Amino acid sequence: VPINFKDKFLFLEEVEEGTLGEFWYNFTSDYDSTRHAERNHRFLTINMNGKFVDYIGEVGKTDSMYYYLHDHVRAMGDISSGVVIQKLADGSGIDYHLIKNRLLAMVLIMAIAEPMEKPRKR
Repeated sequence: VPINFKDKFLFLEEVEEGTLGEFWYNFTSDYDSTRHAERNHRFLTINMNGKFVDYIGEVGKTDSMYYYLHDHVRAMGDISSGVVIQKLADGSGIDYHLIKNRLLAMVLIMAIAEPMEKPRKR
């Protein structure tokens, strides 16, 4: 995980709530049904009605990767780092000098979740 859970949410608490809401929903899961135990995990999921989804749709009118990503987000209801990695696997790379690609990288990095259970050290 590129940014650990605690640091990620400390950073996100510094972002204005209205701005954050244009990208994500921030919600807490209090119950783990697999272990029948209470937990307090925070998650980010893309805000389907936020400006970021509209933005990638607009960029997708002239950029095939963003068209593909917007189509995927609309179909799946969330954003997946794997989808972008798969799209970039053709070797074309991505130009991080472009603001649109920097913004996408930030959204993808923040969307990566930590594993629910950390492996025990032996």
